[in-house]
Amino acid sequence: MKTNIFNFNRTGLLFQRYFMERSYSELMYWGIIIVIFMFLRNSVPAMTGLILVAGIFYATQYIREIHHPNNGIAYFMIPATQLEKLTVGIVITTLYFFAMMVISYVIGNMAGFNFMYYTTKHVSFIRQMFGTGGYDTIYWFLFTPSSVKMGNFPSGTYQEWSYIIVDAIMRIFILCQSIFFLGGVSFKNNHIFKTTLVVITVLLSLYLLLYVETKLIIGDLRIDTSILKLRYKNILEISNLTLIPFFWIVSYFRLTEKQV
Repeated sequence: MKTNIFNFNRTGLLFQRYFMERSYSELMYWGIIIVIFMFLRNSVPAMTGLILVAGIFYATQYIREIHHPNNGIAYFMIPATQLEKLTVGIVITTLYFFAMMVISYVIGNMAGFNFMYYTTKHVSFIRQMFGTGGYDTIYWFLFTPSSVKMGNFPSGTYQEWSYIIVDAIMRIFILCQSIFFLGGVSFKNNHIFKTTLVVITVLLSLYLLLYVETKLIIGDLRIDTSILKLRYKNILEISNLTLIPFFWIVSYFRLTEKQV
């Protein structure tokens, strides 16, 4: 590929190639996610965990073909620039994935509600065992303020806390996607395990560095852990805005290196 100019037509063809080659596996994957949502639809922590964990697997598996000799050669021989390939990868593993998660949640929530409503209303022995309480109303815990009624929040602040939690989930989700996408590009085998090990090592090293720094500044062996946690949280919040594009840029150069 001699030109480095971004071309939207080639980018569109890359999207088309992806969905044509993986149409069956995509249908199977999202069908399984819908079934899982049917059982987890009323648990916000479980659904949040599902979104993050499934997103990690999806990001690492998306780029796995570059590590296989035949598939890797075919991938790098595609007449498109690395920027176009990276753009498609980012869009599919973030925007497309999250949109499909929302759609799967909606379908799974409605299917789960109708299944439980039918069985508890019309199947006598299940009605006798479980009754009908709680199954005659459908709840949208991911879309409504009721999804955050898990803590001792002040009265009248549910809507505000709902926005805060949704925003935090989105930021964590995109950050995890960028990290494990880079891990999928960098590591040939055991992408998730190796990437997780690197992340844990970096976080522990950062925490240890802050601990030593706080200890030296305060000059006391008894360190207020709240100060340490606050410093740690502030660094993560600030770096979150820079780490995501940083990991994407590194992924671009890693793809370029592998092609060479």
